[in-house]
Amino acid sequence: MIPGDLSRISLFAGLNETELQCVDRLSAHRYHNKNEMIIFEGEPESRFSVLLQGRVKISRFTEEGKEAIYSFLGEGEFFGESCVFQNQVWASSVVSLEPVHTMNIYRDDLLKMMQQIPLLNINLLREMTVRLRRRNAQIKSLTTHNATGKVASTLLRLVDDLGISGAGRIEIENLPTHRDIANMIGTSRETISRVMRNLKQRGYIRKENGRLIICDYQRFRRAFN
Repeated sequence: MIPGDLSRISLFAGLNETELQCVDRLSAHRYHNKNEMIIFEGEPESRFSVLLQGRVKISRFTEEGKEAIYSFLGEGEFFGESCVFQNQVWASSVVSLEPVHTMNIYRDDLLKMMQQIPLLNINLLREMTVRLRRRNAQIKSLTTHNATGKVASTLLRLVDDLGISGAGRIEIENLPTHRDIANMIGTSRETISRVMRNLKQRGYIRKENGRLIICDYQRFRRAFN
C-alpha cells in the first residue's frame, strides 16, 4: 500500500506524510484466504493488526463446543490491542470471512510509533472508545431486549462494525449466516429465522440479490436502538 493511502484509515487520519511513512516502514503486510484461521485462541502474540481489505470474525468456543461470536470487523478496523498493551495470550480466535489483507505492527514498533506520533494515540483512544460504546450497547441489548430486539440490535451493530453509513435505505452485503447471528446473541438459528421473517413482514427489512436491505434506517434505529 502507498503510505499516503493509509490516511483513509481512521486510525491514521490526520498523520502527515513523514508519519505515514514511519507507520508503513515499521509494518508488515499479510494476506489470508477466505475461512483461514488468522489467530488461534490461546496463542501468545504481540501483533497489532489493521484490516486494509476484507472482513474477519472474532469468536471463541465454550467448553461445550459452542461458538460465541463477539464481533465482525471490516476494512479500517483493528484487532490485537489487548495483547499488545497487556502482554496477554489471545482470548479469542480471528477467522477471515473473505480474502483479507492486514497490516501488522509488533508491540515494540507500535510503542515506538506512539512515542513519535502523538496524534496516533488520540486516534487509537477514539477508536477504542467507540468500540467500548458498541460493546456496552451490545450488553444492554442482550440483557433488556426480547428476541426481536436482540436481533434488530445485532443488525444495527453490524452496520456500525462494517462501517456502513447513510440516513435512508441501508444495504448489508455478505450478511452473516443465521447460525452466526444466533451465536452472537446466544440463541438458536430457528429463532433468528423466525425473527427475520417477522421483521420482513413488518416492513423493516427485505432481501435483495443476496443483500439485506434495511428499508428505513432511522425508523429501524428509533424502534430498536
